[in-house]
Amino acid sequence: MPRPALHHMLPRLAAVLCMVACLLCLSACHDEEQMWPSYVQDLACLQADADGRGTTLVLDNGTRYGVNNPPSGMEAHEARRVCTYYLLQANGGVRLMGTRSVLVAEAKHYAPDKCVCDPLTLMAAWTGGGFLNLRLALMASAAGSHYLGFHLQEAVPQPDGALTQHLLLLHDQNADPLYFTREVYLSMPLASLTAATPQQADSVCLHVFTFKGETTLTLPLP
Repeated sequence: MPRPALHHMLPRLAAVLCMVACLLCLSACHDEEQMWPSYVQDLACLQADADGRGTTLVLDNGTRYGVNNPPSGMEAHEARRVCTYYLLQANGGVRLMGTRSVLVAEAKHYAPDKCVCDPLTLMAAWTGGGFLNLRLALMASAAGSHYLGFHLQEAVPQPDGALTQHLLLLHDQNADPLYFTREVYLSMPLASLTAATPQQADSVCLHVFTFKGETTLTLPLP
């Protein structure tokens, strides 16, 4: 029986599934190598001013930088979750070398027929900036759309009195062919756990279906 897609439940990833151009190159001249200035890669929030220009970059550790080359086209006062590549500047600001939007999905309860768990690869998981952050590798085509989300499961008390909230990572391949590996970032606001559960959890146990089967990962909550 075909499984319903998550078109109305989970946001699209098309904008996220793009390749990042290489920002570091080497050149040789008269037996001497010269490197381009080293850049920093971070997940952050890009904040816009009243004119919709991304003028402030806020890192997950709380550090704030003024953006010397603010991008336009954002909503006024928008705060956008991004994966960014930047150079630190002498004036204390940053120059953005590239940004791409990061999908933000809240933890919520989904109906059983919406809990699609097509396999993927979990590359990294951590908490920071008020988010649970995942770095994932999807098998995809150049123009395919996938759907991702977090399904709230049970909260399990531990012998020491702590509480662990279980989450199921949802992934709908959406019939996209398995042509290439695409790396994507996914962030879940930790505040969505507080809003959805009556008790404050001390940790999360993430259930992920990979190409080798189901795996779990437990992370403490800040």
